[in-house]
Amino acid sequence: SSETWERDLGDKPNLVFSPRVHQGAKLLDPSYLAARFREQGLSATGLNNYLLCPINYLFTNLLHVIQIRNKHTMYGTAVHGALEDFFNRYKTGEQVALEVLLKSFERFLAHQPLGEHDLATSLERGKRALSGWFRTYANPPAGGWPNSIINEYKVPGCHLSDDLKVTGKVDKIEFLGGAKIQVVDYKTMKPKSRREILGETKSSTGDIYRQLIFYKILIEECEKDRFQVSSAMIDFVEPADLSTKLGAGKYKREVFEIKPEDEQNLRETLNQVAQEVISGEFLNKACGLPDCPGCKLWRMMK
Repeated sequence: SSETWERDLGDKPNLVFSPRVHQGAKLLDPSYLAARFREQGLSATGLNNYLLCPINYLFTNLLHVIQIRNKHTMYGTAVHGALEDFFNRYKTGEQVALEVLLKSFERFLAHQPLGEHDLATSLERGKRALSGWFRTYANPPAGGWPNSIINEYKVPGCHLSDDLKVTGKVDKIEFLGGAKIQVVDYKTMKPKSRREILGETKSSTGDIYRQLIFYKILIEECEKDRFQVSSAMIDFVEPADLSTKLGAGKYKREVFEIKPEDEQNLRETLNQVAQEVISGEFLNKACGLPDCPGCKLWRMMK
């Protein structure tokens, strides 16, 4: 009943389940899931979700049954859309003013299904963040941005093995000369330390750095004759303190050269994940945490 669902889900108003889809095979049949995995492939987000909880990955990334939309994800979508529009203009040589960036953000945010209060607070947050980001990097000493770029580049998926296909999209590619590129990933969050990004602190999972390694593998495997990833940058589009006056605050970027041993370790992890999904072993690996949406649904189904 609806009362049972509401009681089990608690105060998660943004947890949305897609309409029921009738499948020819049983939805949780391991052979069906293996075939779906082979066809769909694995993204960086999917990998990070799997490493946190394979069952949440099952429902969120593999079956797309659970969709979690909240004001933070919608805010991030609007910021990414505004930056894509900004840099598409910038790379043509257009002199793009801050006002253009802010109007673009406001337009993208208006398309998100936010309530009146969340829309107002997200708009204020975005204007503060993007104003300071623009003023930090548009002029010396930062000296602007390269205009030899590709925005929101969707990498053609390719197979690392018969069972493992990798897919994904990167926020921006910056050309460094020849085939050498730098991958850029925007983050709409409070800046993290380099050690946090690398997963070297007690509270960090290393998922951000893992994402960068994944992009290197993805691009160099799927675009072997086109790109060589020399470095990867995390560009935090918010300052450490958003309470500062409009357009102020300290902004942060972190650039990494992916170590060969880190790449090899991730390749081994990817192969292990593929083996667990193909064999069906991952169905026995629920994290069991009380606030995990995948495990909640799993308990309800069982």
